[in-house]
Amino acid sequence: MILVYGCNSAFLHFLDPSSRIRNINTSSYNMSTKREIAAKIHSLLKTLPKDRIKHYASFKDVQLERFSNPEKIANISEQDLKLQYVSLRDLVNDKYKNYYKLDDKLLKPKGNPRYYDRILAEIKGEKKETWMDAIRTVVYALHIMVALTFRSRLLSVLAGCVLIYLVVHFNKRLPDSYSAEEINSMFQDKESSTVHVRKVELKDQALAAPYIDQSTLRSPNWNMAGNFLITNDAVRLVSDKQHQAANMFTKMPIQAQSFEMELTFNIHSKSSRNLYADGMAVWFIDEPSPIGDVFGARNYFNGLGIFLDTYRNGKQSSFPHVVAMVGDGRTRYDKSTDGFDTMLASCRATKAVNPDFGSVRMRIIYLKGGYLSVDLNYQPEDESRWRNCFTVPEVKLPVVKYLGVSAETGELSHAVDVIENKVFALYHPESNEFVESMEDFERMMQQQQDEKEEKADSSPQGKRRQRRKNKVERKSVRRLKAAEKRIKEQERALRKEKYGDPDATLPVRIKRGIVSFLKMLLYLLFIVLAIWVAYIVHRTRKQTRRSKATGLLD
Repeated sequence: MILVYGCNSAFLHFLDPSSRIRNINTSSYNMSTKREIAAKIHSLLKTLPKDRIKHYASFKDVQLERFSNPEKIANISEQDLKLQYVSLRDLVNDKYKNYYKLDDKLLKPKGNPRYYDRILAEIKGEKKETWMDAIRTVVYALHIMVALTFRSRLLSVLAGCVLIYLVVHFNKRLPDSYSAEEINSMFQDKESSTVHVRKVELKDQALAAPYIDQSTLRSPNWNMAGNFLITNDAVRLVSDKQHQAANMFTKMPIQAQSFEMELTFNIHSKSSRNLYADGMAVWFIDEPSPIGDVFGARNYFNGLGIFLDTYRNGKQSSFPHVVAMVGDGRTRYDKSTDGFDTMLASCRATKAVNPDFGSVRMRIIYLKGGYLSVDLNYQPEDESRWRNCFTVPEVKLPVVKYLGVSAETGELSHAVDVIENKVFALYHPESNEFVESMEDFERMMQQQQDEKEEKADSSPQGKRRQRRKNKVERKSVRRLKAAEKRIKEQERALRKEKYGDPDATLPVRIKRGIVSFLKMLLYLLFIVLAIWVAYIVHRTRKQTRRSKATGLLD
């Protein structure tokens, strides 16, 4: 088979004498005999260059001989001769342009059953070819919709919908940057084809059923205090009763500087008026806390507290609400303002109480360099349902940090069940170094991509496939860089709102504090020096006046 460009679809009927067209009105052509028609065809054939047929160079001579032979002309009906004349005329004039398939010296268009009818209508002078006819011819010629019959409107609509879907689907562009949820999933090694992170489970911080050791009737990893209750399905920190408080802290500190954690819990209440309180908290602090007044733990803590507050005390209108605070051991968490005056970041968690799917999952990612991100999933079994609560890049946790979970009720109440907890340390794939920051993660992704390219270069069979993968991976690196830039811009906006300066990072704030202190000290020294000089001058003048008053000549 050979594809020939620029030929005319009408040529089909010129080359196919078996076609029979009846009852054609030919008065407009003034052709009285078949001999005159054959003579016109013969003259048109002479104008047709052989290179239009390419491989079949002898075709023109064969057809010239055919229409010069009276016996062969006699075997062709006058109607077919007229139709073939019009078809050949169109071919010479290049009126119809399309793709054709050459087979057994017959030029056949790839489909389009309506073409023959259009030629017939044109001979009758009833209809000219429209743009839609030309489009149908092209569609059939490309074998896009060979199986469809365009006489059916339903099939035409369905074909259009499918075509639109394919165009939208295959032209859909990836976002320019990763979302916070996608980045956190990559930290969890859930996108290992893009970047691989080595995870090591920290079993000292794990919680799963059964929650107690049968020999000691105590939890192997956690110390619990307060009004807790251990069931087969969960550790119930507080029941749906008034004025309860409880907490649980790990016996051992977290032995990792970079880690990811997933906590599954359920806050539920029987209140028909959606009135419940007070909430729960997740802690990363320098020492286990006794029972206290901040969601079941002590105030003036040193470390990070993530509070899921279920009752509004301050001006905020949307509750439940998640608020994060970094304490220094001297700063107080203020319940009357729901902690908003000392908050690090916050988000709404309106589906956290009485969740539709029976539980909520909280994902916490922390890196040694200060990256902190918290996600919530109200459909824990569906990994695509993570929603970012907040992401901040500069949070410093204590070197020694204990993990804790606490809960509290007040005049209003709800139950808090802790169902499961898993913590994993995050390492580089080939070393014991922690994933330190977003920049480090970006370098790690780039390094893994380079290694894949080197491996593909050494294997000729996989080069083409790897090139396609490399394009996707390079796009992944660019998206990660864009996400890192977005997070930094968000942090700058937060610093500007909080400190009035977008560049007021923690080191900068410490440096500025030291400089301000030194300036104040210097000003104080100048003031003291000025007072001392003034005092010396005053004292000298006073002594001079006294010496004048008590001289020998007085």
